[in-house]
Amino acid sequence: PAQSNTQPSPEPTFNQSQREIEQPQEEPQKSEVEVSQKETPRNEPSQHTQPTPQQRTIYAAHPPQRIATQRSESRLAANIFASGFSGASNGFASQQLFSLSSALYGSRVEGGAGDGDEMLQPDASRTISRDVHHHQPIRVGITLRYAFAPRWAVESGLNYSHLRSDVTVGNPKNYYDERTSLHYIGLPVNVVYSLLSTRAVELYVMAGGMVEKCVSGSLRTNYFVGGEPHNNSHSSVSVGGLQFSANASAGVQLNLSPTVGLYAEPGVGYWFDNGSKVESIYHDRPLNFNLNLGLRFTFK
Repeated sequence: PAQSNTQPSPEPTFNQSQREIEQPQEEPQKSEVEVSQKETPRNEPSQHTQPTPQQRTIYAAHPPQRIATQRSESRLAANIFASGFSGASNGFASQQLFSLSSALYGSRVEGGAGDGDEMLQPDASRTISRDVHHHQPIRVGITLRYAFAPRWAVESGLNYSHLRSDVTVGNPKNYYDERTSLHYIGLPVNVVYSLLSTRAVELYVMAGGMVEKCVSGSLRTNYFVGGEPHNNSHSSVSVGGLQFSANASAGVQLNLSPTVGLYAEPGVGYWFDNGSKVESIYHDRPLNFNLNLGLRFTFK
């Protein structure tokens, strides 16, 4: 009998590509940059994410710089100022009884020397008044300001001061006037702290001291008898030693341009006693108020 050629069917074979399809493959890990790029399409704005601790550390060490709205600081500036031109004066009057050795006060009698001049006999019974008026010192000067740190600067220069005092002694009919003029050269040194600095205005405070030397002085005396001029005299006055003072003030500056500003500095000063007997505002009124007005030129 004929035998059948039927054979068992062979097992199906799979090529390499089919096996790869059937077996699940592990996807490679993607970096954070690739994930963020995949999640955020190019045509859509990215969402704000919280910075990582590493980014916070970097920002703390190197904060992003912002555009400054303040006026750029300059190292050097020159100041020209003046004060005391208001004409104000400080005065006081005292009343006292005393006898003068000179024959200035009293009744008129004819001179006995045959010269025909009128002589004055002293009269201790009269009340003699003494009026003193100290004019506000006139001061002009030039200083340089140097910024040695943010907000901090030192200022020094040279100034000239003119002191004038008027003294009237006597009664309404017989009296004399004394006018004392003193001329000082001073060297101020101040420390300045800036409170506000913008392109339009600047605010600051300053404190320091000054040493002065009287370089010349004069005293002019006019005598009046019976209300009419009788005689006059002129002499020089010297003030020995150095005059020290301390001062403090506040300042405001209006910037006319990036390099030129107009400023005002109201302040107060105290002049220490140097032992001089010359009557002046430094001697009789050691605590004094002043107002400096000037121009400031800033060098870029």
